[in-house]
Amino acid sequence: MKINTKFSINDSLYIIPLKIKGKVLSLFFASTGLTYNVRYFDTLKPCDCYFTEDELSLEEPKQEIGFKSETK
Repeated sequence: MKINTKFSINDSLYIIPLKIKGKVLSLFFASTGLTYNVRYFDTLKPCDCYFTEDELSLEEPKQEIGFKSETK
């Protein structure tokens, strides 16, 4: 049986709720759907947690740098 997933094992990705980068360790099929076991570092301590596809992204969101000035 072949299953197509959005992310693969060893993919580096961005964890949206934590605003941090991580790496996929494994995939888990549960009654609620597919989840990804992702390793990340929090204050230099390795952690891993399960996330759903909508909580992960291959790209970090773009952030605006600079300031706005009002002109009259």
